[in-house]
Amino acid sequence: MMRDINKDIYNSIIYKTRIKKYDLNIPIFLLLPSYDFALPNVVIKYNNLYLFADFSQHMFLDYYLQVTHVYIPDEYIYGKAAIIPFNPTLISSELKEAYEVYYNTYVSKEGTKDYPNALPQTYELLLNGFTFSKDWFQIYPYMHDYSAIQEQSYIVEFKTVYQNSRPTSANVIIDIFLALKDLDCSKSLSHYATVKPFSWEISESVFSQLPSRFTVHDVIPFVRDEITKGFNTREQFWRDLANNRLNNKPIVISIGLFDVLEPKITRIYVETSNKYGIYQGGLIVPTYTYDKIQSLLFKQHDLEEKI
Repeated sequence: MMRDINKDIYNSIIYKTRIKKYDLNIPIFLLLPSYDFALPNVVIKYNNLYLFADFSQHMFLDYYLQVTHVYIPDEYIYGKAAIIPFNPTLISSELKEAYEVYYNTYVSKEGTKDYPNALPQTYELLLNGFTFSKDWFQIYPYMHDYSAIQEQSYIVEFKTVYQNSRPTSANVIIDIFLALKDLDCSKSLSHYATVKPFSWEISESVFSQLPSRFTVHDVIPFVRDEITKGFNTREQFWRDLANNRLNNKPIVISIGLFDVLEPKITRIYVETSNKYGIYQGGLIVPTYTYDKIQSLLFKQHDLEEKI
């Protein structure tokens, strides 16, 4: 028997809101965690499509949701997830209240120790003038193995910041490096313990223009355009939906089954408007050959032409 996703959602709602962007009214739900010691589930409902998302705030943009996987009724394969290519993202200042509920629901039960995002108070610390010194940084060679920065750069590690910033606690300093991921691009990169213990790398072209003591406000102008462009690209998903509706075109969304060994399209979500102009949609199983599926996996518009 097929589960009723509407019943599952409405029985576990702890908060709901509606975001208006690109002329779309998008319902957002925060649901009770699936199990103890877990974050609330976040669901974006687009008509008959249910998108699960990660919830974060950004240092200089806004609060945002990034789609992680798609709910497909009665279908779950361990270790695999139904995804929409390019991780659609929704950014909005209207998400602030929802984020506060999301954060407080988890922290009130579990505390902040294992919270996966930088804490709100850490963003406040950085944006209110936490100062880095150039003396803390060491030069690193051009194009070292683990970096995406393709020029000579300078790097500072957690232990250096901690030793020079007391009485700020070690936990807060670690959280600062977690927040610095918001500045990640080809000019700035925050590294994690799996690569190098909590360090921040800045390209020489940026570092050379910073004052001897600087804050994130000095760095943001160098990285803003690149990071904003990346977010705008991931929001194209919502602009495409709005444009198709405006022009009375069908909406086609390919949903891939994430599997490193055999990625494939497992479902296609199709919406068309009826004679009253109301869009109705549902999931269908693709009938393409395997080769055709592979060629279409990251070519959304080709699917629209096929329909």
